[in-house]
Amino acid sequence: MVLAVQLGVLIPRPETELLIDFASAAVQRLPELGARPWVDLGTGSGALALGAARSVAPRGHVWAVDLSDTAVRVARHNAARLGLGHRVSVLQGSWADPLPEELRGSCGGVLSNPPYIAHETLSELQAEVTRHEPWLALDGGAGEALGCLQAVTRAAASLLAPGGFLAVEMGGRSQAERLVQDMERQGFFVDIEIRSDYAGIARFVVAHRA
Repeated sequence: MVLAVQLGVLIPRPETELLIDFASAAVQRLPELGARPWVDLGTGSGALALGAARSVAPRGHVWAVDLSDTAVRVARHNAARLGLGHRVSVLQGSWADPLPEELRGSCGGVLSNPPYIAHETLSELQAEVTRHEPWLALDGGAGEALGCLQAVTRAAASLLAPGGFLAVEMGGRSQAERLVQDMERQGFFVDIEIRSDYAGIARFVVAHRA
């Protein structure tokens, strides 16, 4: 897919494409998930939502959410350009807050590349990131920067149907292990796994709703 971006919208990275690969494999194992609604939390340019609409859930509707009004406009523009505007709804708000109530407990999957960089280290990023990328899409909060990641897993626990699939991107093994521990304490998920990116870095956590 060719996606438009502008100042205020995160440029999609190649690693994020793996979330679509993971989701596609989950639907191959459980085809019924592909007919259910899917959700992309923190959609940015709409990359994950549009990828899901094309190759993961071609029979289901996809909902995309972002807090940034700029990201919402860009995601809607990309959906229209790709002929997917009728199948991808882009809403503005915080995580699952703007989603229709009837989605609760009915979704086939939740995908997210949320902010996960510790606030204290943002200034240490490469110049091309600090000068051009929106800090709203990068700043995961203080300390271990787990706040946005935990918000996604808690939203997914509410949105997913039994067996529904969750895939989240993050910053590395330490963060992934801490998120897995939190998910295990919640008790809402099974088959929780840490998966690596193209460089072998522990970059993702995937799971199914119990």
